[in-house]
Amino acid sequence: MVLSRLAPGLALLILALPQSAAAAPTWLPPKNLSVSGNGGDLTVAVDAGGDAFAAWTRSGTVQAAERPAGETWSAAHALSDNCLGAHSVRLAVNAAGRAVVVWECSKGGNTSVQASTRAAGRSWSGPHDLSAPGQDAHVPQVALDRAGDALAVWARSNGTDVIVQAALQRPSGAWLSAEDVSGPGLDVDRPDVGLDAHGNGVAVWQSSDGYNSVIRAATRTAAGSWNTPQALSPGGYSERPQVRVDSAGDAVAVWSLNATGRRVQAAVRRAGAGWAPAETLSGAGADALEPQVALNPSGNAVAAWLSFDGRTYVVQSTTRTRHVPWSAVQNISPRSPDLGSPRLALDAAGDAVAVWRGLSSSRERIQAVRHPTRGAWSAPRLISPAGADADLPDIALDAAGNGAAIWQSGNGGTWTVQAAGLDAAGPVLTRLRISGRRIPRSRLTFSVSPFDVWSALRGRPRWAFGDGTAATGRRVTHAYARAGSYTVRLSQADSVGNKTTVTRRVVVAEPCVVPAVVGETLAAAKAAIRRSHCRTGRVTRTRSTTVRKGRVVAQRPAPGRRLANGARVNLVVSRGRRH
Repeated sequence: MVLSRLAPGLALLILALPQSAAAAPTWLPPKNLSVSGNGGDLTVAVDAGGDAFAAWTRSGTVQAAERPAGETWSAAHALSDNCLGAHSVRLAVNAAGRAVVVWECSKGGNTSVQASTRAAGRSWSGPHDLSAPGQDAHVPQVALDRAGDALAVWARSNGTDVIVQAALQRPSGAWLSAEDVSGPGLDVDRPDVGLDAHGNGVAVWQSSDGYNSVIRAATRTAAGSWNTPQALSPGGYSERPQVRVDSAGDAVAVWSLNATGRRVQAAVRRAGAGWAPAETLSGAGADALEPQVALNPSGNAVAAWLSFDGRTYVVQSTTRTRHVPWSAVQNISPRSPDLGSPRLALDAAGDAVAVWRGLSSSRERIQAVRHPTRGAWSAPRLISPAGADADLPDIALDAAGNGAAIWQSGNGGTWTVQAAGLDAAGPVLTRLRISGRRIPRSRLTFSVSPFDVWSALRGRPRWAFGDGTAATGRRVTHAYARAGSYTVRLSQADSVGNKTTVTRRVVVAEPCVVPAVVGETLAAAKAAIRRSHCRTGRVTRTRSTTVRKGRVVAQRPAPGRRLANGARVNLVVSRGRRH
């Protein structure tokens, strides 16, 4: 609980954390974000408060749309403006809503890496070249820390080898010059990057000598120094690495190892320590493909991949916490001859959502499952429309578990970007205020501005005042008949059945009724003030020809005034006659 100290005359409030009573998490009907056309590279991200961001390519141009929590998706707008073709779009958003998009930009000669940034509530910046001209740069990734520092990585040719490079941008500054992360002598591909809350970074990539491919990792301090890369994977051919970093700096990396069959492996790094040995997550007897990992700020992790037994595919998953190793592998989808593109997201509590493309009634549809922290994976649900094929899904969750999924849907070779919201939490109760004098029979004002991240509100806010009475409305008044401590309960539901309830404790005390103390001794005056639920305020002294020394000459406020409990009464005390 947090105690709110208010000025005298205002109600004393003790705040409790909101409780959200959830109906079954509900997927809402999808919305079109783009016009029909050719494209791909879909990506979506959500900040802690539920603001959603999406980016994709359409006819060689990077486009983006935003949806503030409780509102609607914006129209699509272009981020790239000088590319003959753009692809490999990636998007990152931090908890406060700062967003960065990076992509490959082909200008007719070399391919460069570009970025556009957006401060919370602002417009996207124009494109900025991150990689130097003269050689190809590709497959960028980007991450953001709590303060809004952005760290981008990509693979770039140096004329002989392909190396990993990185660039940093502070929230209020320009992108810094690119720096090399990997050394020469090996070709790299598919770099990925993560940042902890304080700006310490971890990068991973696959590094090949032409015969074998090894997953390597390097770490970077917030002060700006990359360490020497180290190998994470054993011999064989390892590829498709991903890394995620939690708030404390713990990192989890996953990748695919092709040795005697394909396996999914993982390695864990505790903040300030080295990487633990690689673990194999997938089971024997089937190939494991397209590994994915998600990690929340508290260190809960979930990994998923496609398992192929030679005839059919199934999505499999395993989970871990910061202190508990990976769980037994579970099938989270039905088996199908056509299944692909699994994607994962975790909320602050550790609830997970997975989406993928699967075959349903001769159509490729997007399916979704959810795994609550204390529970099992749900049955799959189709979230893309019937009558059209869908592909390239992505998923993101806010801190409360609400989510946004994105995919492209179409027929006959033209595609439309679509997004659907997952409403998993109750409304947000903003600007909750209780004001007024904390005395019996004095009217207090109760006000709130509720909204729901994804759905409409159901009904009006309901206030239960703790004395057996209640009222509904965004702004109501109530007077308590007697002094006491009252628990006020405020509830608001949304249209899909989620409800948020918060409580506030209001302490109503007896009023200060200013006593008449002129002529009394100072000690007697103070006692009378205390008995009247007031406090002695400033005491000054003056000479008097009519009032004996040590007695009260004047008081303020005047006797009989009805004030808030503890109001101050100022006194003037006689120093006796002037000699």
